[in-house]
Amino acid sequence: MVEEFHEPFEDPAANFVSTKLLGGGIVPWTLEPVCMHGTVVATICVYTSTTYANGRGLSVVAVPAEERLIIQATVIRQMTFNNADLAKTENDDFMDSRFSVEHIHGKGQGLVARHTLNRGDSVYRKSPVTLLQQTPMMKMHRPSRYLLMQIAVERLPKKTRDLFMAMKGHFGGDEYSDRINTNSFAAKIGKAGDMYWSVYPESARVNHDCRPNVAYYIDPNTLVHHMHALRAIHPGEEVTTSYLLPYHPWHERRQRTQFQWGFNCTCSLCTAPPPLIAASDARLALIKNLENELANTTPNRTANPDTALELISLYKQERLDGAIAEAYQMATFEYAFITNRAMTMKYAALSVEALLLWLGPHSIATKSFIELWKEPTNHVSWNYTKVAKERGVFGPPENFKVESQG
Repeated sequence: MVEEFHEPFEDPAANFVSTKLLGGGIVPWTLEPVCMHGTVVATICVYTSTTYANGRGLSVVAVPAEERLIIQATVIRQMTFNNADLAKTENDDFMDSRFSVEHIHGKGQGLVARHTLNRGDSVYRKSPVTLLQQTPMMKMHRPSRYLLMQIAVERLPKKTRDLFMAMKGHFGGDEYSDRINTNSFAAKIGKAGDMYWSVYPESARVNHDCRPNVAYYIDPNTLVHHMHALRAIHPGEEVTTSYLLPYHPWHERRQRTQFQWGFNCTCSLCTAPPPLIAASDARLALIKNLENELANTTPNRTANPDTALELISLYKQERLDGAIAEAYQMATFEYAFITNRAMTMKYAALSVEALLLWLGPHSIATKSFIELWKEPTNHVSWNYTKVAKERGVFGPPENFKVESQG
């Protein structure tokens, strides 16, 4: 049976309709869907599994047509199967002997390392607890949207509800909407056509730093949120991630953190003396210029391997320990252009190592660079400049693209 409400939510009287209206068949949900009907969005439902990820639970808010696509996705089909990735996302506070939650001056609660972590070490892996379809949620009247958010959270297991409510909001107003707006990530689910607001409560405990020591990615197959160390993290050191893309100058970072999350960043970069902040901003501007030069594949291009090596140096000076994957990719291409096999393979290997932490194993770039690393002469970038001149065709060749989080 499906519990039904009508939107706008002025009359909360419920009635019931057959699940066959939603497609029937074998579905992974352990609770009957709760559906709302209205004029702005015809029908939208809350679908919940309380057993997902070893009892962590998952609530999905979506229109029925999307639900039919969602249940075909790997992440949903594996609800009832033993999946190694999901099995390690146990419903707890993700604390183990390596971490503690402590008060951080000026930030509130934060995650602190108790043992040394090295680059590449896993910090955590967690499944989402709520997934909300973006387009209809944005179209709906606020009272109806807030009600669906509340239902989605309240149907989760108690321990997961407590994790959700422990998150902090920034914007005020409805307590469920505020937490989701402040802490959600954008994600795709299988063949579903829309984006989804995905919430991982534990991520809210990892505070922002413009030069963080961990990076995250979301596995597109399982939607598991992975976080790995970008450099050595020592006992007593706070574990941090960046809420922003890494290329914004100081004044933009300050504006964005204040507007989007309600705080002024107090990381070592943002609180450095003015001359050091100015030097950092100058490096970021130069990074942008060099990347534009390296991306130019016209006959009059001026970039060469030295340009890429200068870019790598700037990334290191800026402590862009995750985004440096982009600089390594560009260096790989520059050496492939001139058919220097040894140097191409060197920077392809560095690209793969960084991409696995920055974008994850399933990204197009990671897969492409693994193949390039295996045999660079088979890649479209190999001897590209000479081949393009001979053919009289310039411009970015097919599949020749540096991929980034931005």
